[in-house]
Amino acid sequence: MKKTLTVNLGGRVFHIDEDAYYLLDKYLKNLHIHFSKEEGGDEILDDFEMRISELFTEYIKLGYDVITLERVEEVIRQMGKPEEIFGDAYVEEESDNNEEKESSRKSKAERFKEKVSRRLYRNPDDSIP
Repeated sequence: MKKTLTVNLGGRVFHIDEDAYYLLDKYLKNLHIHFSKEEGGDEILDDFEMRISELFTEYIKLGYDVITLERVEEVIRQMGKPEEIFGDAYVEEESDNNEEKESSRKSKAERFKEKVSRRLYRNPDDSIP
């Protein structure tokens, strides 16, 4: 028997396995760490949550009652792991914030911007009024 949690993700309520919850929480926290420093980062995070919520809703429609670890791993594969999204600029969740690490993060972020010109864009046709 596994413990399940009830989570609100993108305005929808889901029952999620405890292991799956911790994996999803770590994924969202890593995204938050990166996007919190950018302008419009909250909106980008909301878009990530909404898309994950849509994918979970598809599983519910297929008859699954609880979101399992396998389902969360599949969603993360579809959305892209933080390492894939950010490349060299990816930084694991850390609690120690000294100046040396901060300067190395900035240099990695600068190198990342030079290497990759991909950006996330909003689709104005699919916006909610």
